[in-house]
Amino acid sequence: MDTKTRILDTIEEAHKFFIGLDGEPKSIHKDLLLRKLDDVGIDKINVSLFELKEMGKLDFDFSANPDLIYVL
Repeated sequence: MDTKTRILDTIEEAHKFFIGLDGEPKSIHKDLLLRKLDDVGIDKINVSLFELKEMGKLDFDFSANPDLIYVL
């Protein structure tokens, strides 16, 4: 299983931790996501997160809000 698939599987597993308002993208706190990924042995994920953003799976703007990752 490649890293991108493992990240998406981990995000799905952590789904109960997502927060979001009606009609808003669901979000997860970056630190929580990093802990969940670390729990499954994924530690070097920055490039993968950006690749997932390019694929349209995740969205984030760490300059505007460094703590939230949105799941699309």
